[in-house]
Amino acid sequence: MKLSNCIKFSGFSTFSKNGNLLSISKGTNIVIYETNNLKKITRFNFSSQVIQIEFSPDSNYILIGLYKVNEIEIKSLK
Repeated sequence: MKLSNCIKFSGFSTFSKNGNLLSISKGTNIVIYETNNLKKITRFNFSSQVIQIEFSPDSNYILIGLYKVNEIEIKSLK
């Protein structure tokens, strides 16, 4: 990744445990990028604003906290 690469967002972001992935919340969406080239891997849409993002230790899953609707969702990245 070049330091001049830029992603515009307002929300939460988290690096995966191995540092290979970056998750960024954009309102009710989460976008997952590869960190080495900022290529978009996947996008998830939710019913409420994302408040928390956590990767599993093996970076195969992501936990999403939707606390305004009292929900936590887990999504597979494989």
